[in-house]
Amino acid sequence: MIIHQAEEDDVLPLSVSLKDSSGVSLTPISISKGQHVVVPPRALSTSSTLWGPDALEFKPERWMDDEKSLTEAARAIQGYHHLFTFGDGPRICIGRA
Repeated sequence: MIIHQAEEDDVLPLSVSLKDSSGVSLTPISISKGQHVVVPPRALSTSSTLWGPDALEFKPERWMDDEKSLTEAARAIQGYHHLFTFGDGPRICIGRA
């Protein structure tokens, strides 16, 4: 898991609504300053919504040939080759390459 702490209040837009623990549907999520946000790289890396129905298959060709085979959702992910496995930003994993 990658855990971040919000430096300021913010709102995270969502492409798909989620339900909170009380069943309320959320489209954006409000984050308060100081709140921790957990990013699950394994869940993102195996999401069929992002990578297609064969998301659980190891297919390095996804990221070759100018990444033409990636879904639009996968191309929207920032970071090294649209993967969040290595994190992103100033603390990106030195093993990414």
